[in-house]
Amino acid sequence: MELRQLSERVFVLEGSTNIGIIRGNQGQALIIDTGLDESTARKIWRHCQEMKVIPAVIFTTHAHADHFGGNAFLVKRSGARVLASPEEGHTLAMPLLEPLGLYGGVMPPANLRNKFLLAQPSPVDGLLQPGRQEIAEVEGEVVPLPGHAPGQMGLAIDGILFTADAFFPQEVLDKHKIPFLLDLRQTVATLEGLKEAGWQIYIPGHGKIVDRDQIGAELDYNLERLTQIKDLIRKSLGGPRTAEDVLVELLEHYQLAAEAPSLYHLDLAAVKAFLTSLTDTGEVEMRVRQNRLYWQRKDL
Repeated sequence: MELRQLSERVFVLEGSTNIGIIRGNQGQALIIDTGLDESTARKIWRHCQEMKVIPAVIFTTHAHADHFGGNAFLVKRSGARVLASPEEGHTLAMPLLEPLGLYGGVMPPANLRNKFLLAQPSPVDGLLQPGRQEIAEVEGEVVPLPGHAPGQMGLAIDGILFTADAFFPQEVLDKHKIPFLLDLRQTVATLEGLKEAGWQIYIPGHGKIVDRDQIGAELDYNLERLTQIKDLIRKSLGGPRTAEDVLVELLEHYQLAAEAPSLYHLDLAAVKAFLTSLTDTGEVEMRVRQNRLYWQRKDL
């Protein structure tokens, strides 16, 4: 992981998950996310030592394991306080909620209780609200970015916005094809809102840093992919289909293979988010037939 300086006090540790290290006054640091596990947290700690700062606060953008998996180690090593939104704080304290949600609310099997879906529990010392505020001697703006996760929040400092997983740079989206989201309406609203935001630099949770001149194209690319997936699902529902039927057709369209149960359930959850949107707008109906749950377009 490479440490990159973007302003006098804003640094980004670039890697599979991008980490923010914000240098405060009197030797303190504000950390934005901690990555997947202890290995990432140790790298954060090492860079903080080299910078001669101690993590005072961990700002957790949302409660997915790849964004707070290093919290437990960093809190133990530094005594940092952990902040999260009210909606995400519950999962930090009880990480089992993430795989539970993917598996329909019941205890998931062992292969869904891996470090990619089940982080170590993290304390939650304070709940974040939107707006300008001082955190760890650093003044910034907490920005709500729901959709990918219900209470996802970003943080803007010195004209630089850490966007978590509100959008995915083109190369990330081209690799995974189907973005994970819980609420399509909120995701679209967040993307549209970012188009009007006017920050100088955008730090996504994954992938390359995006500047003001590039962000419009990146956001449009995300919006176009969501529209494309919605259209493909709508077309699939020309006859009664289960959510699993729809997922198979979508994976085949994008020439993808769900090679692990965790990937399958992530993609299935995304499909259900699209089905929910189509149902809520009245385009699709959900029915039980012959002991199976089906979706079908209403115009047929």
